[in-house]
Amino acid sequence: MREDVERLVAAVTEGPKYRAVSRDLVEHVVAALVDMPITFERKIKLARSKIHQVAGAYLGPAPRYDRWLATIEAAARAGDRAVLVSACREAMRGHASTRERLPFLRELYLAAIPDWSEIRTVVDVGCGLNPLFLAELDSRPDLEYFAYDVLGDLVAFLNGVFPLLGVGGRADVCDVTRDPACLKRPADLAIMLKLLPVLDQIEAGAGERLFDAVDADRLLISFPLQTLGGNRKGFGRTYETRFLEIAEQRSWSLLRFSFANELVFLVTRG
Repeated sequence: MREDVERLVAAVTEGPKYRAVSRDLVEHVVAALVDMPITFERKIKLARSKIHQVAGAYLGPAPRYDRWLATIEAAARAGDRAVLVSACREAMRGHASTRERLPFLRELYLAAIPDWSEIRTVVDVGCGLNPLFLAELDSRPDLEYFAYDVLGDLVAFLNGVFPLLGVGGRADVCDVTRDPACLKRPADLAIMLKLLPVLDQIEAGAGERLFDAVDADRLLISFPLQTLGGNRKGFGRTYETRFLEIAEQRSWSLLRFSFANELVFLVTRG
């Protein structure tokens, strides 16, 4: 079976859109397909479709990492905070999830965490381009920020950006459905935005296991209120109901914030 998995992984990642995807994630997706009574070509198509749903759909066909990094670097050299914020916001438009959040981005973070001087360490899981919001916040100069995603080229981009924002820490490739132990880093705040629905597409219950794996006193968790295509019919209600059950089982304290297309919870764990 291992040889079959390896063969299918190699075939899936031959496509240029899939070469930067975490190998752990590809193996995880492929393992669920390898014994199915369908053709090899069909397995490749299904695996790529699943990977696209959980990662590629948010960034479009050609993320402009080099251009974004050059623009942010030029803004940082200029020493103009407004220009730096503008450069980061322009890059964030390249990711569907962060683009939807831009109209209320600053409001969200200041409502959930009014005093960022209390936050020394952040863990951002399934981060996408979310860490670029740091350009807009008055955070501690010694803030450490650790970001995790399944796309290697996105991770490399963030590692180029962090020093330009004056932020310590780093980004790493991590498939939390396979290896949540990569998150065993104590933090004041763990950020998991619109992540639960994505994880559940890979494996049922993966999101709930993630909550228990993260070592943080506070969790900033959100759910989409519409699909990427803009469909809002009942979207979010199911996620909220399920999340409230999870929170009740764990005796979490919650603050709820509702925005145009995103429902946000700040969890405090005792």
